[in-house]
Amino acid sequence: MPNGQGQALLDHLFLNVRDSLVYALNGIFLIAAIVVAAAGVLNFALREIPLRKTFESAVAPTAVKPAEQPAEQAAPIPVLAGVGEGDD
Repeated sequence: MPNGQGQALLDHLFLNVRDSLVYALNGIFLIAAIVVAAAGVLNFALREIPLRKTFESAVAPTAVKPAEQPAEQAAPIPVLAGVGEGDD
């Protein structure tokens, strides 16, 4: 470009790009702030619904006396200590 107008044109371009970015980011942050505020208000407006009514189980387990255990019940399998450790 003659007469050194290239640098002035480039500076003008960068100024316009910077102004466009500022405008766009301000709009995005404004919209995001409104959405977050609406979500906060909605969060306080929601009714809390408990997941449980009680902390007790529905059916209480009954204990079986050793004399009443069936004879065909297998003996418990022993757990091996250290199995699976260090396999990471």
